[in-house]
Amino acid sequence: MEQERVQRCLALIKGYEEEFANHLARRVIYKPKLNIWLFLVPFLFIYHFSELRRYREGLPAFARGFLRSKLHALEMAGEEVRLGRRKTEAEMVPPADPELDKPSMAEVRRKQVEESRLLLEHYRRLLARPALNYVEMLRKAYGGRREFQDFVEALQLAESELNKAVLATMAESEEKQEAQKVVARMEEESLKLRVADLTHFFPSDSHGV
Repeated sequence: MEQERVQRCLALIKGYEEEFANHLARRVIYKPKLNIWLFLVPFLFIYHFSELRRYREGLPAFARGFLRSKLHALEMAGEEVRLGRRKTEAEMVPPADPELDKPSMAEVRRKQVEESRLLLEHYRRLLARPALNYVEMLRKAYGGRREFQDFVEALQLAESELNKAVLATMAESEEKQEAQKVVARMEEESLKLRVADLTHFFPSDSHGV
């Protein structure tokens, strides 16, 4: 019975995180717009559909990348409940990536651990407060808006610090400039979504983050 409860709660949390990631992807990855020229110059249809295909492929790819650390931390939280022991610092780091084993990526790994530590504590709190839906679980875990807002601000900061560490490893190039634009857009849009969630989860106080 206990395992069924845990699995139900894990599914609720995962469902929320996936929905958030998909919403964020649609805000960050721009969909190509139809243009009057497409009807006047048939060749442009080929370009448009090519861009549309890349957009459709980019959405799930973006969501998977954004979810990677979240789902890893959630899996660890579930294992802690199942095994009855806390995870070690070494276990907090997401699955091994050959690129991250390089000395130049040490800061990135450190920031990953910090983000994982924060997420793991968040999921522990949620799993300790079982409920029939995600909103009820979250409200029981945090009690009020102020405490949950503190977590939201800490998560935004942890993600931003990790993004900075990753960008710092890139050589100056057009690719890096584009990556900086995407990261800025991602951080801006994720904050907007979380502020909206904050108001939805704790509607009695409408002050923003």
